[in-house]
Amino acid sequence: MSVQPTTAQLTYDRTIARQMVHRAAVAEVFVTDALQIAEKQVRVAVQLPPSHGYFGDHTGGQLDPLLLLEGARQAGIYGGHLVAIPLTDTMLISESTLVITRPDLIAAAERPIRLVITGTYGTRKPGGRRSRSGHVLQEFELDGALVGTHRLDVLVMTREQHAAVRAIVREGPAPTTAEMPDAAHRQAVAPASVGRSNPANVVLAQHACGPDGHRALVAPRFGNRSLFDHVYDHLPGAVLTEAARQLALLAVGRPDTEVVAITARFPRFAELDRPTVATTPATGPATTEIPVSFTQDGTEVTSITITVRQQQPRQGGVR
Repeated sequence: MSVQPTTAQLTYDRTIARQMVHRAAVAEVFVTDALQIAEKQVRVAVQLPPSHGYFGDHTGGQLDPLLLLEGARQAGIYGGHLVAIPLTDTMLISESTLVITRPDLIAAAERPIRLVITGTYGTRKPGGRRSRSGHVLQEFELDGALVGTHRLDVLVMTREQHAAVRAIVREGPAPTTAEMPDAAHRQAVAPASVGRSNPANVVLAQHACGPDGHRALVAPRFGNRSLFDHVYDHLPGAVLTEAARQLALLAVGRPDTEVVAITARFPRFAELDRPTVATTPATGPATTEIPVSFTQDGTEVTSITITVRQQQPRQGGVR
């Protein structure tokens, strides 16, 4: 793609092809346009829906930070394909840091929300035999105001390389989400306790609270097509991030608490056929950073820190 002048206008008339952002359903595509403005820089138009069965199922007036993350993920993938990455390659997220710099402007809205996400791509370190490593630094603009930033670190592999790595890690074939039963856990947490209305959007069960903190089992509904838009052979990062957010809300004890930052590390695959346990230390009334650790068989597979603040009035919201 040739570099376009920065004065060109992004459009929000239609979504791009779903394959460009690795989605199965057209309804789950939020990217509408992009302009490559420099060799390693892309501006992407992202339209976020005013209502959504998963991202819109919340108490309180905050725009779901995980919707911002999904918009950033799609913008990062699309821009990566425009800059250098072949469409056939797989991008695995290793680290992610979202910071909402203007939470007062990020609110749920009755109309579609038009964001511009500017991504600058770079190489983090030389790749090995089985992968290439890189990152994208993103800035979110809403009505011309900078409202957030995001850094996404990824490993890029061919599909054959990815299959080989999974085979080595597993020492055999891995089950897929298509094989997992879509049934609610008998001890799923109450939706209202994690700011939800729809039980299908609850991803935690067997919640326990003690002097050492909070503990829960990650137990998503595999038929939830927003969480599992296509078939996976592991728990995807979006599901683990949702689990971290829900456990943080349980720890704080206020389901309407606002999330203003999310930092995540994914050093290992979270396997589908092993129990995944989420834990966080006990919190005090002044706690704002809530670290959540995910373990399988006693080994940490993911760590996510949720930064929160009490819900506050908005200064105008989105348009």
